[in-house]
Amino acid sequence: SHAWSASPAFFLISQLAGLQILEPGMRRVRLSPERTDFPYRLNLPTPHGPIAVEWNGEVMDLSTPGEVTVENQP
Repeated sequence: SHAWSASPAFFLISQLAGLQILEPGMRRVRLSPERTDFPYRLNLPTPHGPIAVEWNGEVMDLSTPGEVTVENQP
């Protein structure tokens, strides 16, 4: 893995999706996705299944595994 390929992944997860892990094992997370001028879709892997974040420019859609508690959903 090269540094220039790790930076975009970090940006997408931490800044665009606003993902913060609040509990070991990702059983509790905080999401604060950005409402941007452009649409986007992210799939964030967790040990319990993916967290999906989709912004179409008007509506934010979040999908999380049942074992994951999400705080601060938009």
